[in-house]
Amino acid sequence: MTQVLAVLARSPAPGQGKTRLRAALADHDPALVDHIVHAMVEDTLAWAGRGHTLLVAWDGEPNRLRGLAAAALHVRQPAAGFGERIEHALCLGIAARRDAFAVVQIGTDSPTLPGGLLDSAYALLRERADAVLIPAHDGGWVALGVTRSLDGALAEAPVRWSTDHAAGDTLAALRAAGRRVAVPPSWLDIDGPEGLRR
Repeated sequence: MTQVLAVLARSPAPGQGKTRLRAALADHDPALVDHIVHAMVEDTLAWAGRGHTLLVAWDGEPNRLRGLAAAALHVRQPAAGFGERIEHALCLGIAARRDAFAVVQIGTDSPTLPGGLLDSAYALLRERADAVLIPAHDGGWVALGVTRSLDGALAEAPVRWSTDHAAGDTLAALRAAGRRVAVPPSWLDIDGPEGLRR
C-alpha cells in the first residue's frame, strides 16, 4: 500500500511567499529573507520524496520546483481559497496511485518535521482514523492526512487560516463532516524569528 505525500509549495521568488514570515522579518535584509524562504522550500522537498509517492501542488513558477523535486508529480494549485487548494491537493494525492491508502498534506513551513511523526500519521490512518491532524505549536497545523476526499469539509468551513485558531477550526470542520480524527503530538512551523531559532 502506497503512502502519498502532497506538498503545497510556492515557487521561491524574490519578495514572494511566506507572508507572515516576511512581515515578522520586515526589519531584516530582504535578500536574507528570500534566502530563508528558498531554503525552507528546498529543505522540505529534499526529504519529502523519501519513502513516499510525492505530489507537489505548486503556485508561481513551476520549473523551479520541478528542479527541486524532479521525480514528483507536479500539479498547479487552483485559483481558489486556501481550504479549496488543500482539498484539491488531497484529492489528487488520493488519485495519484491506485494502491494509495492515504495522503498526507504538508506545506513548506515545517522543514524539520520528523519522519517518525509523519510515519505515525500514516500508521494512524492505516489502523483507526480516517483523518489525522498534526498541530503546530502556535495553533496552526503542519500536516493533514486523509483516507478519502474531504468533499468540501474544509473548502466550505469558516476556518481562520494563518491564525492561532486554524488547527481548532480545522479539527471542528473535520469532525462536523463525520471524520474520525487522530491528533498526534504537535510540531513547530516557521512564521517568525522564534521558529527560526528553534
